[in-house]
Amino acid sequence: MPLGGEERRFVLSLGRRLKLDISGIGFPLWRSMGEEPRTPKVGSGLPMEEGLYLLEEARPGLSYRLFALLLQEDRAGLLISRRPPAQVKKEEALAPARHVWLSHTPGEGVHNPAALAGLNRLIDGFLNENGPSVVLLDGLEYLMFHNEFARTLLFVEYLHDLVDPHPTIVLLPINPQAMESKELALLERNLEVLQDGAVRRDLDRETWLRLLEDY
Repeated sequence: MPLGGEERRFVLSLGRRLKLDISGIGFPLWRSMGEEPRTPKVGSGLPMEEGLYLLEEARPGLSYRLFALLLQEDRAGLLISRRPPAQVKKEEALAPARHVWLSHTPGEGVHNPAALAGLNRLIDGFLNENGPSVVLLDGLEYLMFHNEFARTLLFVEYLHDLVDPHPTIVLLPINPQAMESKELALLERNLEVLQDGAVRRDLDRETWLRLLEDY
């Protein structure tokens, strides 16, 4: 059933108040909501296929939004971050997910950023213990600082092989401006690359469509 004029104005106003980019979504789509499957797009497409994704953004805000959205698909979540758990809990609205803190501070749930082999084993264990899952590794630059680029690149390539047999999506945010162009090209070689502008637009549209479904 098509939305009436007042309902149209309401949902458009809601999108604007939430500062969502809803360009490209037409009202004819609303008539099929609940009747026909839709295929919203985020970068290379949402629903996303399993694999590793390199999200190029100055700050990992979009990566956390995408991580939160994928957690809503009943995926087990693993967050590996250089930010302590208390800070992430305060700043990010996330469903329950396991959190590993990259730090030299000893304690439970903490992993030494210089121990790349151990980090691969940690991720491998998580993948083997769960079905569909999503992993957000927020700290590639931090790993490069402690391990040099060549070792970190080997870590990413090995991670690619670990993930291959699992129904898992791995999000790897990176600030391209903090990278040498040759190093960035090597990272991009075997990964699906998502640009921040496209991801932001498509995440806004997906969020808006879900609001409409709830309405």
